[in-house]
Parts: sequence; structure tokens; C-alpha cells
Amino acid sequence: MMAGRRKSMSGSRPQLMRGTPPAFWILIVTCATPAFGADFTSHDHVPALQRHLIRLFVEGGAPRNLDSDRPVTVLLNQGYVVGYCEARMNPVWSAYHVDKVLAYQGNQRVDLEIKHDRPVPFYTDERTASKVDGAKTFKGFDRGHMTPNNAIQREFGRVAQMETFLMSNICPQVHKLNSGLWRDLEHRITDDLIEDRDDLWIIAGPNFSENPPHVEGTNVHVPAGFYMLIADRYYHPDLHRDTYHVIAFAFPNEGAALEGKSLSDFVKTVDQIEDLTKLDFFSELNDAEEGDLESSAADFDTWFANE
Repeated sequence: MMAGRRKSMSGSRPQLMRGTPPAFWILIVTCATPAFGADFTSHDHVPALQRHLIRLFVEGGAPRNLDSDRPVTVLLNQGYVVGYCEARMNPVWSAYHVDKVLAYQGNQRVDLEIKHDRPVPFYTDERTASKVDGAKTFKGFDRGHMTPNNAIQREFGRVAQMETFLMSNICPQVHKLNSGLWRDLEHRITDDLIEDRDDLWIIAGPNFSENPPHVEGTNVHVPAGFYMLIADRYYHPDLHRDTYHVIAFAFPNEGAALEGKSLSDFVKTVDQIEDLTKLDFFSELNDAEEGDLESSAADFDTWFANE
């Protein structure tokens, strides 16, 4: 939870100057100045009538961007939503939701497996000013998905799957991470974790060093690492309300630092991810609830019993 959370209005009433004729009463209004920093996020690319759809893909509120030097633009797609940074020429967060994909044969509930072939091309996102070229590879790096195509295609179909290949959802990622632990974690979400849960909300993205290098021949910043947050909302019988389990990971974008490591080596707290990214996650939750889920690292074994 970021320090200096927004505080409520002071609750003081407008004061009327006594003795002044009613036609000339002066209103003196006092309120507390919000201590919490502004959110440097634009929703200009999302029509007002569609902004409620963002909540389909991100739980607890879209991440607040606290980096005044690097504004973020929200881009809404059919199966996921992105916070894109033109200065970085990268998404800084990408959020999606998975649930059980089921069908019925008579009264029998069965898994509904939908498989579309992986699209071949990547696509330039014409909504962005940077227009990172989908036809060009990142020399020395894989083009790493933040929201994966496999999760989206089975819940939202072929067109939504193709939208995950927009370059606004892609970061330069070392091959050892993209084809290793990152891919493993993506598939564990859809193949294992969701089996014991009704819904999962995932936010993934990069973090950057103070002066990040660029991909050769481009202005695209190379991330220092990547994070992934997985949230499970469930009903708490003692509290008589919904609450959350969250597990957070932070991986280095460096092959040597991944050598011989497993997923459990990279579990972090949400607070640590916020420090890395200058983002504030789950900002719409009340302070007590947000503090509880962000300040301590989740127990890996309770999430991944088969690890």
C-alpha cells in the first residue's frame, strides 16, 4: 500500500458570516487537501460509455500511476486492458480475468477446451503515438506477452486472441524468462490454479532501471524485470464479505539470474512491486483491506501445492 493514502473530506460545514445581509452571505468552505499523489493516467482512448468494462479485467481498481514524468494511457481491448507508457514504449501493466470455461452435456458439467492456432504476426497498435512496429523483432529479446494469448483465446475467442499480439501488450523479454518461468506461470494459472477457484484476476508488466537501455535500433526501453500479481476473491465467513488472496512475483530480465531458479524463489509482496513500478495496485479497496493483502508475501505452497 502506498504511503500517504488519500484521506476523506474533513467533514466541516460551510460557515456563514453572521451579521451580513442574506444577499451578501459569504461561504467559507474548508476541506482536507488530499495527501495522496495524483494519478498520471489518461482514459482518453476509452469512450466514457465503455469505461465500466475496465472492471471486467482488473479487480480492486485499475493501477494508479504515480510517475509524473511518464504518463500512462489506458487501452481497452475485447479480452483485456492495458496501461501503456509512450515514454517507455512499453505497457507498464496489462490486466485480465480468467474463470472456469465449462459446458454441459445433459446434466454433466465438462471442461470446454477451445484451442485456436497461435497467430503468426504481431500488430502495430495505431492507438499509440509511438506505434512500435509489429513487423520488426526485438534484437536480442523475445517479444513477450504481458496478457497471454492462450488465456484470452479460450474465454473470448479468436479476435480477442489476436489483440494480445498488439505491440501495446508486448515487452522485450529475455528468452530464458519468456519460454521458462514466465510461460510456466501463465499456464499454471489457466491449467491448475483456476481448477480450485471461481475467478482469478491477473496484472502483469515490466519494471525499469533508472536509465534503462534501449532495444538496438529503437527507442523501446528494455525492462530490468517483470512482475505478475494473481488475485483470488473469495467470501470470508467470519468477516461476512468478500476478501482476497494475492500472490506476487518479480522476475529479473536476465538469463543468468534465472539459472537454476524456480517460481518460489521470486515471490514478493505487493508493496515491493509497487516500489519497483511506481504503481498503486488495488487502490479502490479500503485502507485496512489493501494493507493486509499488500504488506506480506503469500505462502507459495498454499497456491501451488504440486510444486
